[in-house]
Amino acid sequence: MTKRRNRGDGGLSQRHDHTSCPPADDNGDRPEHRCRGRWVGTLSVKVAGKTKRKTVYGRTQQEARHKLEAGKRELAAGTLVMATDTVEAWAAYWLANIAARSVRPYTLRGYQSKIATLIVPHLGKYKLTALKPAHVRQWHDTLREAEGAKGKPMSEASIRQAHAILRRMLKDAIYEERLATNPAERVRAPGTQQAERKVLSLTQAATLLAALPAGDLRWRLALLYGLRQGEVLALRWSDVDHDAGTLTIERSATYIRGEVTYGPPKSARSIRGVPLLPPVELALRLSRPAGVDPDALIFTDEQGAPVTPWADNKAWHRLLDDHALPSVSLHSARHSASSLLNLVGADVKLRQSILGHAQAEVNLRYTHTELEQAREALSKVLSGLPELG
Repeated sequence: MTKRRNRGDGGLSQRHDHTSCPPADDNGDRPEHRCRGRWVGTLSVKVAGKTKRKTVYGRTQQEARHKLEAGKRELAAGTLVMATDTVEAWAAYWLANIAARSVRPYTLRGYQSKIATLIVPHLGKYKLTALKPAHVRQWHDTLREAEGAKGKPMSEASIRQAHAILRRMLKDAIYEERLATNPAERVRAPGTQQAERKVLSLTQAATLLAALPAGDLRWRLALLYGLRQGEVLALRWSDVDHDAGTLTIERSATYIRGEVTYGPPKSARSIRGVPLLPPVELALRLSRPAGVDPDALIFTDEQGAPVTPWADNKAWHRLLDDHALPSVSLHSARHSASSLLNLVGADVKLRQSILGHAQAEVNLRYTHTELEQAREALSKVLSGLPELG
């Protein structure tokens, strides 16, 4: 026979779900017994105009009552979570409905890969509301024991990236009222020691700049301004303003499975304008075909198609080979540009403005003074070639 609820218990009752509980007869009655079944509490909650039931369980009446009272407090505060999604189900929803609308396609592809290979196989079965910090720490340890690329142990950097994706995914679950707290935020993120990037020395970068032919534009944009590859390959003739003497960087090219898409640069603060130095302006004038559409790309292949990143990388390494320089990544040219600017006295904010770092609080609305400061710093780089090293 079910025990009567005490006054004030609300939806609190005991279930006959223990193995020692005798079965009910045909009328639903049960013999008297000392019940060891679970206590259950229920709350009726309005969600989107519909009444839903929130259920809590406890091994004792006191434990269930405490959980029920906590649920009532959360309901009153508006923090009660009703979702029963698993991590896997939420990840699928998050990728399709949240991440896909807020990140670039290439970034989304990385999220999908990390979630499919590193998150879901280990944490996907847990309900969102059941995921604890201990589960996240154990997940880190499991990944450290897993085999990464080329049979080597998985790097801390990869684990850190996966942790960051999980943390962001769960943070959005809180915004969507599917989760009350973020267990990934209560676990220290894995550390990572970045390998030192190989770059050209100041002497090598300065000598290479001085050796470029007058019509060369591509490598001046890399070594003087530190433009990212995607930013360069997305440049249009309409981005050039000869009257104002500026070049506007406001989009980036991304290649996924051979298809090119154009979107904003790496961050909103990467949208910027840079002053046209005489050698760059000359290279632009020499490169521009007669009667070209202003919206046409500046950099195309022999067939007029967009230059691909792999063709661009190949050309960079061919340039280094031609000048007997060490093989370094094209992206390292940003480091060279920053180092050259630093050498001529450009301060941190000015270097960030020219290179389009996310920390730089700049945009297209440069003042005349800011543009002239950038022009002066870049001119000093040119005037010192190749002695800068």
